[in-house]
Amino acid sequence: MTKPAKEDTDGFRPAMIPPAIPGVLTAIGLTAALYAAATDPGLALQAKVFMVLWLALSVACSFLLAPRNFTAGYLTGLMAMLVGWRIAALNGVDLVSYLLLLAFIAFVFQFFDCLRTDLRRGAKRLMSTAEWQLTFIRLYIGFDMIPHSTEKLFAGPMPFESTVRAFAGFGLPMPEAFVIVGGLCSLGIIIGLGLGLLTRLAGYCAALYYLIATVIGGHFLMGFIWADAGGGWGYPVLMMVLFITFSVRGAGPFSLDGVLAGRSWVPARLKPLMATRR
Repeated sequence: MTKPAKEDTDGFRPAMIPPAIPGVLTAIGLTAALYAAATDPGLALQAKVFMVLWLALSVACSFLLAPRNFTAGYLTGLMAMLVGWRIAALNGVDLVSYLLLLAFIAFVFQFFDCLRTDLRRGAKRLMSTAEWQLTFIRLYIGFDMIPHSTEKLFAGPMPFESTVRAFAGFGLPMPEAFVIVGGLCSLGIIIGLGLGLLTRLAGYCAALYYLIATVIGGHFLMGFIWADAGGGWGYPVLMMVLFITFSVRGAGPFSLDGVLAGRSWVPARLKPLMATRR
């Protein structure tokens, strides 16, 4: 006899789109990525390895983690798929990019399916409409950092060297080191805001990172409009305000903070940094 699956300890669950659907579509993209890695000599080794590893992680989260805890599996699976997708796009692996577009659409529909299912519970719903709206904004601004991190850390030498030249143009010493530090900071924002882990701390750190980057880039001297030559300070300040917002309220239940809330093994000193209503 097969063992029954462990009960979902999360409470969130889509009604129409099973957790495995984005995983199946990502697995198809992973198959194409493996083929590209084996047959494309022009694809850098670093890009091959990270593209396959991130997509494999996404598939594992969809099939192994999401059935047991939907929030954790969904968020980590989406993040990993987006990183793999970005690597493919930056390196011109078009077949993988097109296939993963379908996976992304499935992830998006699954989020709104989960939202709809929860709100239809009435008084028993886990989040209000306003909380779902804030969660959608948090996911967007958190995962918006994936291109910034991927091109610096995972996409291979061409995107990395292009970013190094841009950083060197700011007059920074050791621009390679600054690119790596910037990539790690962006990855921290992805985890803190996108996944919702220690979100209150991540919000302050993300705002500080954007402030430093805006000063280094000279954007405060270029006016307000971001579309102007060189980029003004309107967009980065908007992002800073959004980051600070989540440092005040926390991530909410649909987050890794929400998954970890109330767990006895989470150190008490960390819980104020992962504030959530649950």
